[in-house]
Amino acid sequence: MQHAQTQFSSRSLLKLAEQRGQLGLWSCNATTGEQIWSPGVHKLLGTDPLTDKPSTELFMRNLHPADRYSVIAERELLKEGVIVDQKFRVIDPNGTLRWLSCATEIHYTKDGRPSHITGMLLDVTERQSIAQVMHDRSERLAVLGKHFRFTTWAANERGAFTSITQWSSLGANSSAQLLDWRWLELVPESQRTDFGVKWKQAIARGRAFTCSVEMLLESRTRRTTMAIYAAPTCLKESQSRWVGFIAQRFNLDQISFEETDIKGRHIRAGRALLDWSIEALSAKSGVSVSTIRRMESDDGCLPRPNTLRTVRQAFEEAGVVFDNQNGCVTVSL
Repeated sequence: MQHAQTQFSSRSLLKLAEQRGQLGLWSCNATTGEQIWSPGVHKLLGTDPLTDKPSTELFMRNLHPADRYSVIAERELLKEGVIVDQKFRVIDPNGTLRWLSCATEIHYTKDGRPSHITGMLLDVTERQSIAQVMHDRSERLAVLGKHFRFTTWAANERGAFTSITQWSSLGANSSAQLLDWRWLELVPESQRTDFGVKWKQAIARGRAFTCSVEMLLESRTRRTTMAIYAAPTCLKESQSRWVGFIAQRFNLDQISFEETDIKGRHIRAGRALLDWSIEALSAKSGVSVSTIRRMESDDGCLPRPNTLRTVRQAFEEAGVVFDNQNGCVTVSL
């Protein structure tokens, strides 16, 4: 009796899930191609179980155009015995877009030939939407990290970092290089102990604060003034008690235009104002002589933004000013 109740409960749950448009089951004969769809499949694909006969053509009818090629390729792999879990979009006749996930299983005869394929469709629209939001947020943070050395972090009650994003903007190869107290290694050794004491004192006060500190970036050879913003949290279930972000500190005239606006002629002009040779600029910036020659040649091969930023900082530390006058970059002392 208990076994029968369990079976009934499973059928009821399956029926409920199909009625709510959450999943559907299907089967395909590997020899004849004949297909059987549950009502849930029709509901997910936007087809009519009373008038639409299950087929590959019907399956493709409401598929998003951008996903058709990959779905066809994956279905061909299934015919060859390769199990592929698919994810694709369908557009209902009423214009509603759904994200579906399809898990499949291949069944074989005793002599090893595929007999039929079964599968389950799941509506993963909400999950995919959340994933897209997270991806978009990550992309926005990556852009900030690329242009302004922006990174967000979380720390424990002592101020040691427990997580950090956009770690590459600080010259790290992985987040692990900056976790715990290792991020303090970015601070020049002559300032590290003093700053570490002040940091722990600020954390101990338990109030939001900001501070500025020099950090060694660009392979630990360039000193850059960074601003750190920190605030306590109330997330009791998290090991993080502090959150914040780090960003390069700029003067207003430093962000009036992109580094990519600086061309070879501006670099040559900056050297002329300082009476610097290419070798001298290389020594001041840490950028190789060959790279500077390519930058000055304006051969159409754009250098990396970080390289341009490094060269610009070397000039500005020597007193050269890059400005944007009516859309034109000017160079002066």
